[in-house]
Amino acid sequence: MVFSSIIFIFGFLPIFLGIYYVLPWRFKNVFTLLASYVFYAWGALSFLWFLLGLTVVNYFLGRFVGSEKYGKKILIFGIALEILALGYFKYANFFVGQLNGVASYFGFSQIIWESVILPLGISFFTFHGISYLVDVYKKHTPTEKNFVNFALYVTFFPQLIAGPIVRYHEIADQIKKREHSFDKFFDGVFLFCCGLGMKVLIANQIAGMSKNLGDAATATSGVLWLIALCYAFQIYYDFAGYSKMAVGLGKMMGFDMPVNFNRPYLSVTVGEFWRRWHISLMNFFREYVFFPLGGSRVILWKTCRNLLFVFLLSGIWHGANWTFIVWGLYFGMWLVIERIFEEKWLSKIPKLIRRAMTFLIILFGWVLFSAESLSVAWMNFMTMIKFNFADISAVNFVTNKEWFFFALAILIAFFPETESIKRLERFVIVKGVFALLLLVYASLQLAAGGFNPFIYFRF
Repeated sequence: MVFSSIIFIFGFLPIFLGIYYVLPWRFKNVFTLLASYVFYAWGALSFLWFLLGLTVVNYFLGRFVGSEKYGKKILIFGIALEILALGYFKYANFFVGQLNGVASYFGFSQIIWESVILPLGISFFTFHGISYLVDVYKKHTPTEKNFVNFALYVTFFPQLIAGPIVRYHEIADQIKKREHSFDKFFDGVFLFCCGLGMKVLIANQIAGMSKNLGDAATATSGVLWLIALCYAFQIYYDFAGYSKMAVGLGKMMGFDMPVNFNRPYLSVTVGEFWRRWHISLMNFFREYVFFPLGGSRVILWKTCRNLLFVFLLSGIWHGANWTFIVWGLYFGMWLVIERIFEEKWLSKIPKLIRRAMTFLIILFGWVLFSAESLSVAWMNFMTMIKFNFADISAVNFVTNKEWFFFALAILIAFFPETESIKRLERFVIVKGVFALLLLVYASLQLAAGGFNPFIYFRF
């Protein structure tokens, strides 16, 4: 079950909210936890045991990780357990494939292996477990002794499958006591409908356009540029739409979760882009990897090393493929370049030019990210730099509707947020009508079969 589905919008969600709001406060968390397990089991019943087991283990580790005598050992064990679980499910197939490739080259027999299926949301709920154990060990947050409260933190269905990654201290007080009001509920509905529109009316339409453009591996230069642009906007509206829906769902239940995207394609630098894109993931790596390594408080070469290592881990986290590893190093390299040359040279370039340069760097990053292999990515790069756009005129099988939403995606992504828009958002009637129109139109699209799974579900 996904947020952008008829069964969720008109089935699961209204039933859940109807029961949630009639229950006394003491039962709300228990009910939300049970509903979260139902939500997860709907799409991954066979892995519900894994989610439950890991939650129980993390709960008991958290009870003792604050111990003066054994706390550090428990922390190391807990982090190792999370990484081993993530590594097995996410990278076992990759490593066996690499070993079989080497064995085949040297004429050895290959490993007989049944492919491992990736549990939904494992990258996110394991990171929740790691952040909780570290924060309790460092006494940044108290140990949660109530199992229901802790399990709800881990499995809260709005952020269970694809984030945002919420640290326990950010939500602990809200789990125990939170405000329910019409204004907060209305804001939640508005955010959910906006996210639904981003996913169904923009990301899905662009995905259809990209499909109509053909296979990127065999596309000509101009068409390949269009495919790259389609992917850049599809992944943004897809993932940002999911995150906005997640935050909106949380508000409907009285939770305030952190924003995960902040108009990233307006960034002037690559560093700024990563402060605006998937903010919760970057905060996780900054807090639990970059700062412990010394962050930027060390000499320059160590800062550069730290940046490269963080983005190497980010690439590995995204998937078991050499393209993701190189993608991480690619962005780490650009951050190192900015760190070295920002004050002396880069800061003197006009902002408009730098914004265009940054978007181009990001676009090539998405070409690498979306490629099936490094060889395909390299061929795509070589084709794109020919800059032959004459063949775009032959693209006559993309519908006017798809072109319209492609243009709309560009306009929204690059249009600056003005005071006039902020003032307009204060009018409840305007927000209500806009949300209703988005809900109706998106629902009609879903009913007609216009559906794509969220891109980040595979991570």
